Amino acid sequence: MRSSARGAATTRAGTGRRSPGNRAESGAGTARRRVPRPQTRGFFEGAYSAFPDIHFTLTSAATGAGRAALEWTMTGTHQGDLPGLPATGKPFSVRGSTIIEIAADKICAVRDYWDLATLLRQVGLMAQPATA
Repeated sequence: MRSSARGAATTRAGTGRRSPGNRAESGAGTARRRVPRPQTRGFFEGAYSAFPDIHFTLTSAATGAGRAALEWTMTGTHQGDLPGLPATGKPFSVRGSTIIEIAADKICAVRDYWDLATLLRQVGLMAQPATA
């Protein structure tokens, strides 16, 4: 099943049906904190400028009482500059997961987990780890 990155951004950027106290969090090891909608929207707008062909392929999903878990693969090409990350024109493919919390039929928290170092290595902006 394929899901459009732009569609994912609409929900994650806060324009979908979300409760007023929503949270958006991203990255492994990130402390839980509320990210304001404008900041979340800005993150995704920058990401889609740098990776205009980004898309997510859903590989599995599970739901339970007030929660959902998604596993996905994010792919694209690094075509635009980000602060400190000049465009390389190289493709990437990174696996990740999303945890969604739901209350009163609204998304109240979204947490994404994926490996930025893997993406940076694939687009040539981080050295491969040394082998023994």
